[in-house]
Parts: sequence; C-alpha cells; structure tokens
Amino acid sequence: MVLQNSDFNAFVPPEYFFLLEADCYKWDGKWNSQKELPQFCKLLQNEPDPFATVSMAWSQSGEEKSKGGGLYFFVDVEQPNPEVAFPDVHKGDAIEFFIDTKNLKQARTTHRFCHHFYFLPERIEGVMAREITRFRTEDIHPHCSSDELEVKIVRKKKSYTAEIFIPEKCLVGFQPEKGSSIGFTYRINRTNEKAQHFVLSSSYCQIDQYPYLWSTVTFT
Repeated sequence: MVLQNSDFNAFVPPEYFFLLEADCYKWDGKWNSQKELPQFCKLLQNEPDPFATVSMAWSQSGEEKSKGGGLYFFVDVEQPNPEVAFPDVHKGDAIEFFIDTKNLKQARTTHRFCHHFYFLPERIEGVMAREITRFRTEDIHPHCSSDELEVKIVRKKKSYTAEIFIPEKCLVGFQPEKGSSIGFTYRINRTNEKAQHFVLSSSYCQIDQYPYLWSTVTFT
C-alpha cells in the first residue's frame, strides 16, 4: 500500500510534528498587545476561526504591582450569552489552562509538575474555578483550593472577558525567572460549538495527558 501525503493527516495530525513557542512578559500591572499570545488555529486541523484572544504574564514574589509570584491571564471571548455545564465543564462555556511548570518534554504523560485548571464565566453549584489535574499514581498530590484561584468576569453585549490569576502556591514546581520556561496550552470552550486550542487539538487526543506536546512559553 502506498500512502499519499494527504493520507497522513488521517493518521497523525500535523501538530504532532512541530513544537511551537511563545514569549511571556513580566507583569507590570496592565494589559497590552505585547502580552497577547499568538494564534495558532490555522495550523491545526478542524479548528474554528479564532473567537478568543488570550494574554499572559508572569511575576515573582515580592515584585512591585504584583499579587505575588504566579501567572496572570486576560481572556476575551466572543460569546454573547455564555452557558456553563457542570461537572463536564467542556460541554459549556469554559476556559481551560494546561501548565507544566518544569516543561519536561521527555515526560510522555502527566507528572507532578503538570496542572489542569478551568474557569467559568459564571458560578454553578458554587464553583467558578477549579484544578482538575489527573496525575499518575506515584505523582499524586492534593489539588489547590478553588478559593486560591482568582477570576473576574465582565459580561458584554457580544462577549465576555475573564481576568485570571493563578498564584504560585497553586503551581507545584513554579520557579519563574527571566529565561526559564513552562509547558502550556489552552482550550476555550463554547456551548454547542467547536473549541479553540492553542497548539494541540482535543479532536485527536486527551490533551491533558500529553504534556510533551504543549507549547514552550519562555519568561522574558
């Protein structure tokens, strides 16, 4: 059997063959275009046109204008009337972040430095943010408390924004400094629509289980 180039897409998506990188700038108390992450949607198969922008920043403990060490996010989602689902949050409107604080590309499944968080545009059953990381048995440790995750939602006529802070105490192994990096990807879900991804589509795999395929985000 001879395979044509087009046949390979049926077996392995193209994102398995490249690793994409992005810069993450230090938090200075304000959001601007420099902190916006690039859009990789057009490189992924079966991906919708981008409907969300994600900005990201980092900080160390003791820095001026920061809340302490951690990761900051600002997400703008085109969705006029978001609806949430629980406990299957990906079936409704939700923002999911996948973070490997050590960026261990040699690890082929989740490990103790991996984290999976979700954030909702409205509270449901008392929940608006939570860590739901699935660890290997030997790497298991307690999830952070939902009360430690900060999220502020602003609803607009045709969209909503989420301002998010994940403190370092929720990020096992987080030791930020200029030039260091983390593994990172996201999934932005919309009710009854395809999700938007950063570098790896969940159409092909459970992205929370393949941290070596997440992008490299370098602190600058």
